[in-house]
Parts: sequence; C-alpha cells; structure tokens
Amino acid sequence: MDRRAILVRVRRYLASWLRLVRDEARDVAADTLGLTQILTAAVAYFALIRSGGIEKMAADLHNLWQAIQALIYALATFLLICGIKAAFRVKSEEKTLGQWHGNGFIYKAPRLVFMTEVSDADNMKWIPFRVPDVEVNGSAELRVELDGLETKRIKVAILPKMIAETGLDAPWPWIGGGGSYNMLFVDKYKSFYLRVAAETCNKSIVRIYLVKWGIV
Repeated sequence: MDRRAILVRVRRYLASWLRLVRDEARDVAADTLGLTQILTAAVAYFALIRSGGIEKMAADLHNLWQAIQALIYALATFLLICGIKAAFRVKSEEKTLGQWHGNGFIYKAPRLVFMTEVSDADNMKWIPFRVPDVEVNGSAELRVELDGLETKRIKVAILPKMIAETGLDAPWPWIGGGGSYNMLFVDKYKSFYLRVAAETCNKSIVRIYLVKWGIV
C-alpha cells in the first residue's frame, strides 16, 4: 500500500469516527436518561471543585462560573466516552461493508448507487448519477443489472461525467443485457453518465451497483 492510500485510509477513518461521535452524542442528547447522567456528572464535578463540605457548597451555589466549569468537565467526559465508543465502531462498520485489498476496497455485497426506469423513449439520453463513496482521481468498478421483459433488447453505457461532456462523439462502451465496468476513472465530480439504447417500448429497470473502488 503506497503513501497516498495510507493517507486516504486515515482520512476516511477520521471522517467515520467524527460521524459516529456525532451520532453517539445525538442519541444520548435525545435520551432522558443520558441527559440525567450528564447532569449528575456535572454535579459530581462541581462537588469536587468546591470540596468544602455541604454547608460551604450550599453557600457558594451562587458561583456561576464554577457551575459552568463543572458542566464543561462533564461534557468533556461525555464526549471522550463517545469518542472511545466510536473508535471501536469505525473498524466494525468497515468490516461489515467489505475489506481492503492493497489500494482497493471491495464490498462484501455490491452497493446500490443508482436506479432508474428506461425504454426506447430514453434512447441516447444523458442520465446523470453520482457515486459518493469513492475517491477523486481513483477508479471504480460498477455493475449494471437490467430487470424487465426484454432486457436483451437494451444496451447501456457508462462514462465519467468529465469524459462524457468533453468527448461526446467518442465511442461509448456499450454492453447488452447488463454487465460490469472495470477501472472507471473517478473525476472531481464523482459523477457518471448512463446512456441507453433500447429497441423496445417495454420499460426495464436499470440498477447500478458499486462493486469496488481503488486509489490510483
């Protein structure tokens, strides 16, 4: 694995970690018991800060700054716990999705990224779609599946947005009845165009799956 692949993995790990910390914090904030635990911790920190006995603590309750300080400590402890839990969940979540092979990530089950319905009314139309979970200037393997009465009479083609819009007269890589596109270049938009050539008015469903993406 080269240096860029390592940096990408670290960046994606941190992004997933921050997302999971946010989710953990949101779930606790929406839970009455979670809020009670935070407030209880704040009171405990406040008692530690003052540590001058019940009478003195009661006499000094007017000290707003110390109360705020206790709350800050409690929130910091809460976020630390969320961060630790999220760190364990990131790796588990990644293993659930798939695994790394060199500079590429292969999904255990292809991920549906786009779906549409087509017929001869859509012949040669530009149908845009986006694949968010890939790396810019990397590669993607997409699988096309057709579902309908006459899928053998439908051909599809996929090109990256940047290539499609700058080379409209270039030959499109047509495949009939569905198939796979390996090593598609991922441009800065992470977007692609689907083109359809249908010989039937019967509508078919086109499903596009992300099988693998890589870092070039």
